[in-house]
Amino acid sequence: TSFVDNINGAIAAGMDIGVYFYTKATDAEAAAEDAAFVTAVLEQYCNGTELKAGVWYDVEDAPTTGQCDRETITAICSRFVCEMNEAGYNNVGIYSSYDWLTNKIDTAQLADYVPYWPANYGSRTNWFAKENPEKRVPVWQCADDWTDGTNEANNMHYDGDYMYEDGDDPTQPIDE
Repeated sequence: TSFVDNINGAIAAGMDIGVYFYTKATDAEAAAEDAAFVTAVLEQYCNGTELKAGVWYDVEDAPTTGQCDRETITAICSRFVCEMNEAGYNNVGIYSSYDWLTNKIDTAQLADYVPYWPANYGSRTNWFAKENPEKRVPVWQCADDWTDGTNEANNMHYDGDYMYEDGDDPTQPIDE
């Protein structure tokens, strides 16, 4: 599969790796099942490799999770993070759009140690970090249409992300 090839290639190249899992959970029990699946996959394919880029729970599926109320969605996030922590993975966070992080997930109810990877496009400002300076925001997805000369010729676009380094201030606009 692509995951197996990509994760093994990254490990062999000595890259800092991380994973994310796109959920369709509609209750906390399904989130626990997601965590068990992710844990099994990581144990099988990552062989104890440190996930420096983290484990990210992608919470934004409108037809499934999006039909739940805010309290349930927050419980889904909490359960996944807690289950992963109990399995020994401590760098576990929530990836979602700015809209979901501010309107559908009650981030004030999640543990203070939970990191966030917000997606908001069309701005040089990471609005979730700016509006929530007390939150841990080590990554920001600022675009979904980046390309380069090779990929542009093939009409291929990819997500644009900033991974902040120690000392960086995610509340400040990025340089162009």
